[in-house]
Amino acid sequence: MLISGYENNYSQKKGGFTPYFNYVIGPYQQESFLLNFPKEPYAEQYYNSIFTKLFAYNANDAIEYIKMHYALYPDQPAFLNFLRLELRYRIDWLGSETKSAKMIKWLSIMNLSLEWVEKKLSEISDSHKQLMYNQFIRNDLTVMVKNELQGTGNESSLNDVDIDKLAGRVGEKVQPFVEMIMDKVDNRLASQQTGSITLANIHLKEKLIGLFQALKELQKETKSKDAAKHSQGELLFTKMDNKDIAHLLLNFVPFNRSKIDAAEQQYYRVRGDIDRDDPNYQQLSKALQKFFFS
Repeated sequence: MLISGYENNYSQKKGGFTPYFNYVIGPYQQESFLLNFPKEPYAEQYYNSIFTKLFAYNANDAIEYIKMHYALYPDQPAFLNFLRLELRYRIDWLGSETKSAKMIKWLSIMNLSLEWVEKKLSEISDSHKQLMYNQFIRNDLTVMVKNELQGTGNESSLNDVDIDKLAGRVGEKVQPFVEMIMDKVDNRLASQQTGSITLANIHLKEKLIGLFQALKELQKETKSKDAAKHSQGELLFTKMDNKDIAHLLLNFVPFNRSKIDAAEQQYYRVRGDIDRDDPNYQQLSKALQKFFFS
């Protein structure tokens, strides 16, 4: 039953889940960002309700909804990681389906939400780096001051608290220079990992993403006597994930000025807007099929 999709590994016990999003038991409250359930929900019911409620908002309110639950959950990095994985999974799942107007709206909301989540994770990472740099400077300066005082006869004139305060004051003066050096190092490393291929028409950058998406989805057409049956043909790539496409984009101007996460977000946004029923997209797919598989 697991293989056939009729069963899952979620606990059938009510409440058997991690409550990343706050919820209450009681009648539905349209004006509240909290999740509502008439009785204690099962895990799958709970996780699906997070997105059912998300899809009911416009873009601005959807982000406010996420912000409120983010602020309420005690382990904020865990909240962001959970939401990033869920959003990516659901975007991938919806991205493979023929999109109605509702699906297009859901994809747009999820892409905007994922962009907010990635930005928050980046801020946390930058904040953690800053904390580490500050601590490193303070520790190093404290050792330097102690070493300088040794043998001068002034060891007793300053206690550990005074030395720590002195190191802190010096560290504040030095910190801007350290940040400037680190930014230059980060920029140099980023430039070494990207290319400089330049589109003749910069307005075609989204078409380029569409081309990469068509290549990612490309598979050999299979003919079947029974038109109702669909069998998957040979794929062009056995593996090509979203990060791979983001890395490809970093070789093109203006994507090469972005970090990998930002390039991935641009890919997600464009991919969500692709209409696979568009005659131009279908014509592109057929031309690629003919080129690679004929």
